Parts: sequence; C-alpha cells; structure tokens
Amino acid sequence: MAEKEDVMARAHMAARGRQHTARAEQRPIHDVMTRDPAWCLPSDAARKAARIMLEKDTGIVPVIDNEGHRALVGVVTDRDLCLCLIAEGRDGNTPVEACMTSKTVCCRPEDSVKKAVDLMEENQVRRIPVVDAENRIRGIVSMADVVRRSDIAGEKTLEALEKICEPTGQPSKPRAQARRRA
Repeated sequence: MAEKEDVMARAHMAARGRQHTARAEQRPIHDVMTRDPAWCLPSDAARKAARIMLEKDTGIVPVIDNEGHRALVGVVTDRDLCLCLIAEGRDGNTPVEACMTSKTVCCRPEDSVKKAVDLMEENQVRRIPVVDAENRIRGIVSMADVVRRSDIAGEKTLEALEKICEPTGQPSKPRAQARRRA
C-alpha cells in the first residue's frame, strides 16, 4: 500500500511540475528579457561594440538604423568580432557593418518564453533580440534569462541548450543564411 501511495505522490508531483512548466513557458518575453540593451550603429567602429560587450558583460550588441527610430538592422556578437577582426587581420576601426549579422531571428515582447526557446533551438542561437511591431529594439532574451527568470523546468532548459549546442558543421543558421545570399 505504501508503495502505491509513493507512486501516486510522485505522479502528482510530476503533473504539478508539468503544469508549472507550462505556465512558465507561457509567460511573456517582456517578463524575462533584458530591457533597453546598449546598441551601436552600422557605421560605428567595431571597437565600440567590443567596448559595450566589455562594459555590459554581454556577448551580443544590437545594431540599429539610427538613434531616433532605433530599428534593428542586425546584431554583432563576440564571435562575429573575433572572426571578422582577428581571423581576417582587421583593426578595431572596421565598421560594425562589416562584422554584423543582418539576418536576425527576433521575437516580440508579448511572445511567450516557449516561442523564444523554440526559436533558439531551431536557429541554434542563445540570444534573440526583442523588437516591437515597428522593429525597434526593446530588449534581448538569452538562454541565461530564461534559466534565471522563467521558472521553466531544468530538464526543458537542458534539452533546449543541447539542441542549441548540437554541432552542425556550419555557422549558426542566421549567419549561414546571410552569407549564402551575399
């Protein structure tokens, strides 16, 4: 009898955990994203993007069209800078535009955490810009934000991270797609 009660108790706890995860996955991105990230312009020196990364402890900087409208035109990551500057022998005055990824995967502030995680898995990226209906930058949601702020079950985030990090033999999908078109 005790064994049956133990099995029932574990089943009940598992069901509650799934419900909790389902609620957490439906939370809107604006609850977990990093708001108002520092940004740069395509014409800025790559050094400026690197300085933002250093000062803000981030690996991604949104690139916007201009200071007034702030529409997202791309992102530059620490990896982009490394490959563009170091591997190609360029200096820090190289324009961000030469290093940035213009094909970005984005979500909206009202989208669910689940949608953001699904986009990360599908595109094998750990960070996604959050834009409004006019494509203006509102935030960045990272896998770290999801883990720290969303209460999604550990096994779900581990599964997502495994898919994101799965080797493919090609650059991250947005970058690869952008390079194929260029």
